[in-house]
Amino acid sequence: MNKVIAAVSASAFLAAATACLAQGNVLMKSDFEQDPKAAGWSFNATYGVSCWENTLGHVGGRCIASSEGSWSSPMFEVKPFEFYKVTFWSKVKPRPAGVLWPQPQSSPSSPDGYPAVWSAVSYDANKKALISDQYWGIDLSNSWVKNEYVTYGKENSRYMNMTWQPYVKSTIMIDNVSVEPIDYLQAASWVDEQYSKLPKFKFTANKDRWKYIPKTMETLKNGGTIKIVMLGDSICNDTSNSSWQALVQRMYPKAKLEVISSVRGGTGNVWYQHENRIKEYVLDYNPDLLIIAGISQGNDWEAARSVIKQVRAVINPEIIYMTPVVGSNDPNKKTPIDAASQGYWDGMIKVCQEEGVERIDMMTTWKDYVVASGKPIDYFRRDFVHANMRGAVVLSKTIEAFFAPKK
Repeated sequence: MNKVIAAVSASAFLAAATACLAQGNVLMKSDFEQDPKAAGWSFNATYGVSCWENTLGHVGGRCIASSEGSWSSPMFEVKPFEFYKVTFWSKVKPRPAGVLWPQPQSSPSSPDGYPAVWSAVSYDANKKALISDQYWGIDLSNSWVKNEYVTYGKENSRYMNMTWQPYVKSTIMIDNVSVEPIDYLQAASWVDEQYSKLPKFKFTANKDRWKYIPKTMETLKNGGTIKIVMLGDSICNDTSNSSWQALVQRMYPKAKLEVISSVRGGTGNVWYQHENRIKEYVLDYNPDLLIIAGISQGNDWEAARSVIKQVRAVINPEIIYMTPVVGSNDPNKKTPIDAASQGYWDGMIKVCQEEGVERIDMMTTWKDYVVASGKPIDYFRRDFVHANMRGAVVLSKTIEAFFAPKK
């Protein structure tokens, strides 16, 4: 954007931006030079006061800011299974001495290393919020930093809005926000660009993969739509939000992937197996491929078997089980595998083999990558448990390697 501004006059740039809006290429845009609340922005806080800063913006004008509480954008229209690029400038600093509001119960628990978050929430046609959302962390920065993210239209989504929130010891400033639709190739290129900034790693997958997903691989190679349900918890949701499907679709351009995040925070098979919940969370979507993922499965492999059997009693999707990934463990700290952990892995492998379920070992790749990177675990997380955008790139590249054509 800076190159454009340098190349044309302010009036020409305004005309170009107006034309872009008229063509529908920009869904939402704000430089905050006008009152954001009058334009539909809102501020929510228990203790803090909304702040519309003057002279402190990215280019010397206005911006929005907060030391406690969140700024949310107005809603804008989106389409299911379409990609969108979100761009904004941020400045996130530790709060000045003496400025420390009590942390409300609803505020995320976070250490100093996780200063702020950006989120996107989708809504249906009745403007009811969908459960599956998207959260990524924002880094500390003494100067203005340009952020680019990719988000995805959820199943049944019609609208979306975004929120920026500092954690308990930070203050955040946001400016020049825009949202525009992109295609899967642009989304895949965005993942590549983010990975280019990270330590390099050779992502590999087992040579005997795909044994239990022949129809999925046939459709990928020959063309068609694959409806995919990802069932699990917030880690499963983060994995779904990693734009991995854009990487896979780029490898198999004849196919179209529609990814549905069917999730509930802190929830695994032990909960999904009861009270016919499988109908709402899986069967009603009638997926071609079911992916079970997350860190909330516990060590109850009969619960996993129950979920698989309940699904197959009604429909017959191919199934992939993703091992737990991210979480609170630090791969840089060497700990021996105890009997319980070994039993977990043995139980998972046993059930997958007996039920004819494909498996992607996300955790081994995650641990190997974090250790090989030479970076602390907090470099890849937005809080004590969840991945940030850098961590999500590692997840997407792991799945890309699993689906990559065999040599």
